[in-house]
Amino acid sequence: MGKKNLLGKIELSQQEIAQLKQLTKNNLLAESKVKNLQRDLQSAKRDSEIWKKRYKDLQEQTKDFIKAQRQSPDLVQELLNDLLNHTSPVYPKEPNSHYRQTEI
Repeated sequence: MGKKNLLGKIELSQQEIAQLKQLTKNNLLAESKVKNLQRDLQSAKRDSEIWKKRYKDLQEQTKDFIKAQRQSPDLVQELLNDLLNHTSPVYPKEPNSHYRQTEI
């Protein structure tokens, strides 16, 4: 591409100039796309860290429920059905705590 003249300068034909301009435009577009993709990647990494933290927090908050579900799935299902149907589950009655039984 191009030829040196007697003074050491490079001379380009019209076709070579057009090709050089096109290559320059393509390079600028490619650099712009790379910058946009790098910015998108950084944003996705930040989002990923946020979702990982939320998942860990949710895992911590529900660990007791998950443990109960594994140990007694029928009982947990019954409790959930009662809650969703707005019925009160029947719990065994305990002696009133304000009346203490004393041994004689």
